Amino acid sequence: MTRIPVSGWLLIRKKSNHLFSEQEEMDIPDREFPPTDPEVCFQIPESGELRLDLANNGPATLNYLKYRVIRDPADLLSHMRRIILVGRMSDSDNLYAALIDLFIALGPKGESLRSRMLKQYRPALSSAQYATLLQYFKQGDVGEPNPASSASVLAKGIIGACSFIRPINGTAGKEKRDDPLHEARRYLEYSQIDAAREVLERAVLENPERIDVQIELLELYRAGRDIENYEKTFNRLRLSGNRMSKRWSAVSGFLAENA
Repeated sequence: MTRIPVSGWLLIRKKSNHLFSEQEEMDIPDREFPPTDPEVCFQIPESGELRLDLANNGPATLNYLKYRVIRDPADLLSHMRRIILVGRMSDSDNLYAALIDLFIALGPKGESLRSRMLKQYRPALSSAQYATLLQYFKQGDVGEPNPASSASVLAKGIIGACSFIRPINGTAGKEKRDDPLHEARRYLEYSQIDAAREVLERAVLENPERIDVQIELLELYRAGRDIENYEKTFNRLRLSGNRMSKRWSAVSGFLAENA
């Protein structure tokens, strides 16, 4: 496999097939793609630093770290990065949610880490939030913290054995349930990666203008080193006449290097 840069892009040639041709790259005017900061997933260092000093160190980074926690609740590195990030943002609600998710992921394990987090971030929490986490810590992590947080990604919102989640009424709830991103993330909560990928692939092909869905799907391909499904979806989009953004070429380069 050889990689040939053309106009600053990484072109992948694989036997007789290739993902990007020189002519295709020449057909895309640079003015349609003004310089932007790279996606958060490409800025995360591989060396394991806990404090992330990224170009976009705000909501986009927080959402990416939430996605990582949903995808792998045992990913303590992402838990700690999220906690440190929201702690620096002085966002007590998101900090409370991040600590809830860490406690849920650890379960009865990691007592010293949970104790250290409570002590370190006590000043940044409200008295009610701190009291809830302290009680949850002392009772041996039975069930889930009560009250939970709407920003938590691991709490299921179930309190006790006789409480039930009521369905959301109205069109707003239906739209949320029908949204492919919401559906895919629910699959990811239960580690159903293939089901989430299929939902996102279908959504991308039906609505290629949904950049948020493209980003989510590309991150799945990148995380799973899934070059086979990446190429299938890319080729179907291109044959449908859709113009491919630089996000796709960036992921193709990563997949080629890590195949």
